Amino acid sequence: MQYVTFTENNSWEGETWHFYIPLQEASIQALQVLASVLSVHSLDSYVLDLDPVDSSYVDKVVEKSRSGYMAYHNKCEGTLRLPNGITHLSKEDLEKLFYKGHIEDFVKP
Repeated sequence: MQYVTFTENNSWEGETWHFYIPLQEASIQALQVLASVLSVHSLDSYVLDLDPVDSSYVDKVVEKSRSGYMAYHNKCEGTLRLPNGITHLSKEDLEKLFYKGHIEDFVKP
């Protein structure tokens, strides 16, 4: 299995968190929408890296991850499903949607 990396740079907590989202056929369209939304709104706190990383890497960094407010490395399980209408949300609403690791809410079995 391969994963893509969604990174949140949270200035309030002074931490950076990485969320590894499974790269599956069912997630491709949602990942493209997410990349577009982040780009269009210049959401600097969030970065989606579509370069695939192998599950062995993800497992290692998650296992050895330090924690603060939350673990710095987090492996998501399931398929990325974004809310309907996400492309019509304002920058502020998008920031609230993903704030403090809530990208995990959209990756479901």
